[in-house]
Amino acid sequence: MASATTERFDVADHLNSPDEAIAYLDAVLEEGDDRLLLLALRDVVKSKGFASVAKRSGLRRETLYQALSEDGNPRLSTLHSVLGGINGQSVGRRFTAAARQAGISRRLTAHSGRVGLVSELTAWGASTTEVMLAGAWKTARMVSHYSAGARAERGAVAKYF
Repeated sequence: MASATTERFDVADHLNSPDEAIAYLDAVLEEGDDRLLLLALRDVVKSKGFASVAKRSGLRRETLYQALSEDGNPRLSTLHSVLGGINGQSVGRRFTAAARQAGISRRLTAHSGRVGLVSELTAWGASTTEVMLAGAWKTARMVSHYSAGARAERGAVAKYF
């Protein structure tokens, strides 16, 4: 009887397009397991090439390896850089497709979601620092600019008038 041979399966070898990578990450997100998400992100980065993603994200390759290791505990800002380094355009395409599907004709970008995050978190009572950390904003200036309307809605005038 002949013995069966098997090959090691590596999902990174099968993520050939941004849409496949997004579908893979979407499926993993549905599981709700942070460790699994970290490993999936590593698979996507591996499929694009660690050196290439490191260069596009502005991170050192060693930092990228460490952040996405099984023992990694990356900061949100690191993950934001990694996602931008994978393919920032794919996020924009997803926003555009979702907007079109929802019947929204005006142009939306990935930045639209980031600005929306500022407004929503501020409306829910998050501090500027908390919003900066959640959205990987480097300064408070733009957070303050984008959250002005939400702050006014819950400010002193709104409470009494």
